[in-house]
Parts: sequence; structure tokens; C-alpha cells
Amino acid sequence: MINPTKFQNVLLKELLEAGFSVGYKAYYHTYEEIIKYGEFQREELIRVMGYSNWHSLVQHAKFKEGEREFVRILGFGYMLTDYIISGIDLKNKNRIVVNELGALANFIVAIYDHFLDNQLITETNPIRKLIGSITSSSSVFLEAVSEDNNTIEVQIFIKLITYYFHLLKLIEKPDQRNVIAKTLKKAILKMHHANDKLLFNSYSNVPIQLLFQKSILPFVIMGLPAWILCESFTEKNYLRHLRWMYQFGEFIALLDDATDMVEDMERGEPNLIIEAMKDIQNDDTTLIKLAKKIALMGQYVKEKQDRVILRKEDSITKDVNIFSVCVMSWVGEEYVLD
Repeated sequence: MINPTKFQNVLLKELLEAGFSVGYKAYYHTYEEIIKYGEFQREELIRVMGYSNWHSLVQHAKFKEGEREFVRILGFGYMLTDYIISGIDLKNKNRIVVNELGALANFIVAIYDHFLDNQLITETNPIRKLIGSITSSSSVFLEAVSEDNNTIEVQIFIKLITYYFHLLKLIEKPDQRNVIAKTLKKAILKMHHANDKLLFNSYSNVPIQLLFQKSILPFVIMGLPAWILCESFTEKNYLRHLRWMYQFGEFIALLDDATDMVEDMERGEPNLIIEAMKDIQNDDTTLIKLAKKIALMGQYVKEKQDRVILRKEDSITKDVNIFSVCVMSWVGEEYVLD
């Protein structure tokens, strides 16, 4: 059996060597920006949901940090989306729209996963029904929201999902780029299907493909709307960026599961690192090899995107530290360099 603490320490060392170290001042400056954007998004969601629904969601989530954790998730979603789409030619107002969509998508996925993991939602049929109807007219969504027999948590999630697709509908275009909106909706369906399947499987018999779909697709979903609104669309650039988003998502998925190994082992939940180590020799050489592979994957996607950001003038965050801050926030703030 793999030793989680040992693997996490090896991975941290490899990540620092791969260029993910970030200074104390840079870390906390970027983190303050994350919270600032998160607070903006919180106010927008309160406007849409109503304060009572927002407060109810915060109370039922039972996060140790309460509402601040919601703000953090929204802020990371906003700034990571900006990082993901930095190389795409967008008007400033459209970049903000895409970032807000990304923040909302990240929030829905993160909070919904938290509720499922902690059995705070046990009935997923209403949400499954809604997700399965995303290609229908908006009246279907309004009808789904109005069902009174759903729990308050399910009603709130349905409202959030409905709002996301309302925003998406506003930016859809009746031209060849409409296929991107369809690709986005298919990705959402596939992600939810994977999530649904994983609810009823232990890590011992879950297909690895489902684990990757569940973990990678959120980042693809965060970035795809930019291609609906971009000023200069070419299929070549679109496909190149799509491949990069999958690589980005794969790295984040592996990193996230590396930090969750202990909890996932205790709960018997699927985990990509545990799956990767299941059928191979568990020694120091193997641990180092896997950790180095993950770190080099992160180094590749980071260097590729950082070069793009440094060439662009219209990225809102203009901050190549966001990816490193994201990584270091996962492995632990105590490793931020002075």
C-alpha cells in the first residue's frame, strides 16, 4: 500500500524543482487578488440567488472557514479561468464574461462535489434530470426549479445550474462557432455522468477513464466559452488550446488527488494516485518516478502558458504566479518561500 505522506513529500520536492516555488510577498499579493475577485462574484451570486438561499448554502456546506471558503473557490475559479484563456484574442468585456462563467462553473462543481462527498445531498435525480435537459428550451429549466418536493440544497443547485446556462445562452452565436457551445454542453454531460457513476463505485473497481473525466473536464468547461467570443477564431488554434486544457486539467486532477489520498483511502473513494500505484511496485524509486512525471507535466503546461501571458497585454490578472499559488495552496502554505 502506498504511503500518502511519503509520496506527498516527494511530490512537493519535485514541484519546487520544476519551478512552482513562489515568494511570500508574491503569494499573498496574488491571494489577496483571488479574494477580491471572489468577493465580487459572491455579490453577484447573492443578487441572483437571494441572500437567504446563499446563507442556507453556506450553513449547509459546513466548511470550517464558512463563507470565506466560498469566496476562495469563486476567486480561484475567476483567476484560473483568466489564466487558462490568456492566449485567446478577446475584447476586455468578453474576457470578464468568460471569467465569470468560469468562476460560476468552478463554484458549482466544487460545492456540489463537497456536498456529495459529505453526503449532504443524497438525492441526485432532480439534478441529473436538469443536466440531461440542457439542450432543451429555458422553460424546462424554470419548470425544474419550481418543483417543491426537492430539498433546499437541490433547489439551490438547480438555480445555480439554470443561471449558468442562462449566461451561456446569452453568448451563443448562430454561426459555425455554435459547435463549441455544443462541445461545451457535451463536456458538462460527460462530467456529470462520470460523477454520477463514481457515486456508486469503490476505488477498487472504478474505470480510470471516469476518474479523469470527472477531474479534467471542469477546466475544459471553464475555458471553452472563450472560443465562442474570441475575435479571431481558427480551428488550428482552437484544437491546440483544447489539447492544452486537457493537459492542464490532468495535472490539476493528479495534484488534487495526491493531496486527498488519506481522506480517499479512509472513505474508500476513487483516487487517481492510488489507482496509478495499485498494480506496480511500491518502492522509493517508483514513488520518485511518478512524482517527477506529475511535476514535469505541470512544468510543461505552466511554461507554455506563462510565455503566452507575458506576450499579452489584455489579460486581466497579468499574473503568472496564479498557477504556482494554486499549486502551493494545495500542497500547503507552509512551503511558501520567504
